[in-house]
Amino acid sequence: MEKWKWLSRAAGLLIVLGFFMPAVLVSCDAGFVEQSQSISFADIASNFDTPILYLVPILAIAAIILSLLQNDNSLQALSFLWGQLAAILLALLTLLVTLISIISKVGQSSYGVIKVTPTFGTFFILGAVVLFFVAWVNQKNLLGSGTPAVDFPAAYAADSPINVLPPPIIPQYTPQGEAPGQQHIQPYLTAVSGNLPFKNVQIGFDNFTIGRATTNHLHLQDISVSRIHAIFRNSQESWFLQDQESSGGTYVNGSRTDAVRLNEGDEIAIGPYRFRFHLPQQ
Repeated sequence: MEKWKWLSRAAGLLIVLGFFMPAVLVSCDAGFVEQSQSISFADIASNFDTPILYLVPILAIAAIILSLLQNDNSLQALSFLWGQLAAILLALLTLLVTLISIISKVGQSSYGVIKVTPTFGTFFILGAVVLFFVAWVNQKNLLGSGTPAVDFPAAYAADSPINVLPPPIIPQYTPQGEAPGQQHIQPYLTAVSGNLPFKNVQIGFDNFTIGRATTNHLHLQDISVSRIHAIFRNSQESWFLQDQESSGGTYVNGSRTDAVRLNEGDEIAIGPYRFRFHLPQQ
């Protein structure tokens, strides 16, 4: 996702640069000698009394700002994404309408045959627009692949550690020989931040997965979370957290990690979500 954001920002910057590059070749054949001159869109805006052309770089910069403000919340990201598309389309429309108007005016000149030929700057901007649309479509597809939120039962909002498993959700794990309701010794996560419908999540078994896909044991609905983002492993009476080559990374106590042994109180960050790891003592 992040690489497509950077591609769209680069495309917006290229549009701004292309605005100040030689963009059209204006040539005049008066019958004696042909004269020609390359001018930029900035020159056209200044010399042809068309200040509306300045909307092109302004809208491109607006699209870049929207991309920078876009976070990984799926609803907000989609709104900002459509805003970027609107800005670029409006910039392209302004450019085309202004060019057609200018070509129509110079074609009626009495100074001879005047030709306006697009050059490097024009193709530079058009190429940047194509790059933007490639980035936009890929971001839109990633947003569209997000899975709907799981409706967690009200009982799962209790303060005691719980299991959160893919539907159908299984009952809370009770170790053999332990009465229901007795304090568990299984590790669990406490939600510190992030829009989650529960407070605690019990990790009752090895290979406990976290990710955006609903097949994970803990489903996190956010585009910054990979489909299978990380996995909890139990080995030699210790618990480990292993990143699954996620795009956004898995962070423990502020440091990005591929695999790490977890200790009581460690803070785990996945996308916009923050959890505190707890390992009750027997």
